[in-house]
Amino acid sequence: MRTEPASLPRLTCLDVLRGVAVMGILVMNINNWGFGRPGYWNAAAIGGSKGLDLAVWWIDTVLAADKMRGLFSIMFGASTLLVIERAIAKSEGPAKVHYARMITLLILGYAHYAFVWRSDILVLYASCGLLLFLFHQLSPRALWIWAGLFFIAGMVPVTLDLLPIGLAGYGLMDNPPADLLEAFRQINLEVGPNSPNTAADLTLHRSGYAELFHSRVFEHTFDRFFTIVEEGAETVSLMLIGMALFKQGMLTGDWPTARYRKWACIGLGLGLVGNILLAIWQLREGMNGYAVLTSQILWSMPFDFAMSIGYTALVMAWVKSSGPSRVIDRVAAVGRMAFTNYLMTSIIMTSIFYGYGLGLTGRLSRAELFLVVLGMWGLMIAWSKPWLDRHIYGPFEWLWRSLARGRLQPMRKSPDPGLLPATHPPA
Repeated sequence: MRTEPASLPRLTCLDVLRGVAVMGILVMNINNWGFGRPGYWNAAAIGGSKGLDLAVWWIDTVLAADKMRGLFSIMFGASTLLVIERAIAKSEGPAKVHYARMITLLILGYAHYAFVWRSDILVLYASCGLLLFLFHQLSPRALWIWAGLFFIAGMVPVTLDLLPIGLAGYGLMDNPPADLLEAFRQINLEVGPNSPNTAADLTLHRSGYAELFHSRVFEHTFDRFFTIVEEGAETVSLMLIGMALFKQGMLTGDWPTARYRKWACIGLGLGLVGNILLAIWQLREGMNGYAVLTSQILWSMPFDFAMSIGYTALVMAWVKSSGPSRVIDRVAAVGRMAFTNYLMTSIIMTSIFYGYGLGLTGRLSRAELFLVVLGMWGLMIAWSKPWLDRHIYGPFEWLWRSLARGRLQPMRKSPDPGLLPATHPPA
């Protein structure tokens, strides 16, 4: 296992990757997960399937949806391993440090869900993260094997559930059972362009804060924990890949640029071909619910994994080839404050789109929503570095660390650089 001294300097490449991930995930969230538009993945839900809006759907579906979440998961696994190794180097008790961080994150994640946004991923990440300590001493090869097993565990049950429904619904099964045909009809109804869920989502998210809070906390109390069953194995797989890539030196900048470019070409090449074909299939099927659902949560999974790894290699090639620069510094600062930027994005977006704010849910086109994304990216880039020039942590990183450590952590930087503590916010 890699060992590092207590004074190990911050790995800028990890910060840049984390910054790209937290910025990129908004492209997915603003269209697909209840910020700007209900209807989830369906391009035809409340319009949005023609012209420039369709082009934005292509960008989101092929380039962003689940790929950025995959990149974020890879970075979470790598960051978790780094924190464990730092605790070992400092003789702090790595298990205590790790589990305190994950349990605190679980609490903060549920608070985020309850008080801000229904599609929080922190509960999922913290729950999956609880398992990671069991794997931190494994070799890269063993981590890849376990990642493959978790990938299979995530994909096979869903395939066994949805594939017979599709075979029956598309007339590819002799004497299909009535329950499979009914399941096909229900999926097309609930995920299709005219889903009644879309209208219900619009009504809910244009209502006041009390109604939204009641829906999350009292009507769907355990929704975030049900997500662990649905997405947990896939998420753990990606986190283990992040740990493996960290141990292999990919995420520490140890590879030559040519090797990063090779991995980027392979990962993005394979992923793009698969995701483009799936997008074409969805459009040819008239965006029916079955094509949309299976393309987004099942058939795209291996291609999304490939693209997440490809994006990782692409960003690393960029960092390696460009060297220190203002752009690198700015994106790295966004990554150092990824937790704060993620939560602030939720607070700002819900204030813009929900009924207790400006009430713009469903009122902006996909193309117009992309302008909102650019604006939020600008805010992240503008405020992260100036804040970190004066403070050791982002605000929510400081809160997380203070709660996990059981005592208030220093916040403002000392004017004497020699007095600064070694820092690595728990991202």
